[in-house]
This record gives sequence, structure tokens and C-alpha cells, in this order.
Amino acid sequence: MNTISLIPSAAPIEPVFASAQRPHLAHFYSHDDGGVESVVAAASLAAAIQIARERLAGAELSVAEVIREEPSGDISILTGDSFLLVSIRPSALMQPVIDRDVRRACAELERGDLSQLAALFTPARATAAA
Repeated sequence: MNTISLIPSAAPIEPVFASAQRPHLAHFYSHDDGGVESVVAAASLAAAIQIARERLAGAELSVAEVIREEPSGDISILTGDSFLLVSIRPSALMQPVIDRDVRRACAELERGDLSQLAALFTPARATAAA
């Protein structure tokens, strides 16, 4: 049986709930060198936690500690020897204004035509837009 030590937050719970609805990034760390193995974008805190839970269950890793850092709201999931398995962080994912050419290319892509998408990245298109 795994024992999990939860280090509670002393901060008010309201900001936690407000932040929970924002996108989050789950960073997964390599067991070989401790570097970032992959990053997954999730629509909410709950989605990021679900992704982490599924991935850790599949890897059969033993979680010993869950920490929530103040004031960032970052969540760290560690092994018994303090190896960081996953960190979950609130994120402000970019939401740029979509150009008309990009919308058109995406509509054509849905119809199976890749040519408009390819045209977005040709040097002639790039210099014409500049």
C-alpha cells in the first residue's frame, strides 16, 4: 500500500477553485536523467490530474508525496526518495487572433485539401504578408 503525504496549502481555497478552470500543463520527468520527458496541455486542473494519474498508473510508479506550492498553485508529485515525477502548473495558453487565410486553409484541410495549408508556409506567401 502506498502512503501519500499531502502538504496542505495555508492559502484560502477560493483562488484554487478559480485557477482550476484555467488550462494547465502537466510536465512528466524522465526516470533516467530527471529531465522533462513530455509536457501535456490540459483544459483544466482536473484534466491535468486525470492525465497524470493515468500515466503514473500505467508506469506503476509509487507516489509518496503531493505538494501544492504557494502562491503559484503548482502541484508536484514525488516518489519516496523525493524524485519529481510530475509537476502540474496553471498556464495561459496562447489564443491568437486567427487570420482569414488560416481559417480558409483549415476549412480546406477539413475537406481533405492540404494545398492551402502548405501555401501558408511558402516563402512567397511569407514575403507577400510582410
